[in-house]
Amino acid sequence: MTAAGNEPYRLTLVGEVREEIKRLGKAAASSGKKQSYLDAWLTIEDRLSSDPCEFGECSFHLLKGELRCHIGAIRPVAVRFAVHENNRDVFILKVFLLGS
Repeated sequence: MTAAGNEPYRLTLVGEVREEIKRLGKAAASSGKKQSYLDAWLTIEDRLSSDPCEFGECSFHLLKGELRCHIGAIRPVAVRFAVHENNRDVFILKVFLLGS
C-alpha cells in the first residue's frame, strides 16, 4: 500500500478552465507554438500531480490557511491554482498564455 504522502494530488479544472485550455491550444497552434504549449501542459500536470506546493509562487491563503493559492508558469503557459494539502487536491482556477 502506498503512503498518503506519495499518492498523486487530484487535479480539478474549475469553471471554464477546460474550454480555455482548448481555446489557448488552438491559439498556440495558429501562432506556431503548439508543441511548446503541449510540452508545457505535460510538465505542469506532472508538477501539479506530484509537488504542487513547490511549483510557482504562493500568492495567498484561504480557508484559515488550508488552501494555498499559487501562480506558476512553464513557457508559454501560466496557471493559477489552489492546493489543499490535507486532501491532496489541486484546483486549477485559471490558465493563460504568457505574453498575451
